[in-house]
Amino acid sequence: MVRSFFTLIKLLMARLCKESSIVAVSSWGASLGLRCYSLVGSSRGALEALARHLAIELAPRNLNRRQP
Repeated sequence: MVRSFFTLIKLLMARLCKESSIVAVSSWGASLGLRCYSLVGSSRGALEALARHLAIELAPRNLNRRQP
C-alpha cells in the first residue's frame, strides 16, 4: 500500500499542476489498536506518515495534501 502510493506520486509529479491536491485515504485502524488488524493498521499508519512527510517536501511546489 505504501510503496504503491509513493510510486504513484513519483509517476504523477510531472503531470500535477500548481495547487493540485494529493489525497491519502486511511482508516481509524491506523491510530487505534484493533483486534486482528495489526498488518493493515500498521500499513495504514505508514501511509499516513508518508503523506505527512510528502506534504512538507512538496510544499514548495504548492501541492496540497488532504487526509480525511
